[in-house]
Amino acid sequence: MFAKLDSLLLRSTKVLGTVLLWSLACLLFVQVVLRYLFQYSLMWIEEISLLMLTWVVFMGVTIGFIQKQHMSLDIITKDLLKNTHMVGKFLSVFIECVVLLTLVILFIQGAIVTKVQWAIITNTLHFPVSLYVLAIPVSALLVLLSKVFRFLGGVKGDDREGGESDE
Repeated sequence: MFAKLDSLLLRSTKVLGTVLLWSLACLLFVQVVLRYLFQYSLMWIEEISLLMLTWVVFMGVTIGFIQKQHMSLDIITKDLLKNTHMVGKFLSVFIECVVLLTLVILFIQGAIVTKVQWAIITNTLHFPVSLYVLAIPVSALLVLLSKVFRFLGGVKGDDREGGESDE
């Protein structure tokens, strides 16, 4: 059950990221055509495209963490695992604890900043500036949920290395 929830979480994040990325590309294409062919520019496209870009980046970070494709220092853990299994296990647990603590801090602090900035609005579209910052706690929460699903379901982190097929 938890493995299915984890898979659903990953697929949903991929769909959201893909839709946002294609929408961003289409909006920017329209803006370029309007600006260079018709000498007309839509002011609101800049705000929307920046918001979409922010969310695309954080959805990409979320996918990278869930699939274990993010940057890491493999040389340290692989060398220690070769030499001493106990040290390698300790290091893996320690790294996971640091990652979990960082995700919790990002979620809490991101939620605080989002709440504080909610009253500030953008110039053109008049939506809250905190929608940009909201991507941080949402991304942290998605990764935390994935880690909880894997822990409860016994899904090993190495199952996702090299990516996952969407089929």
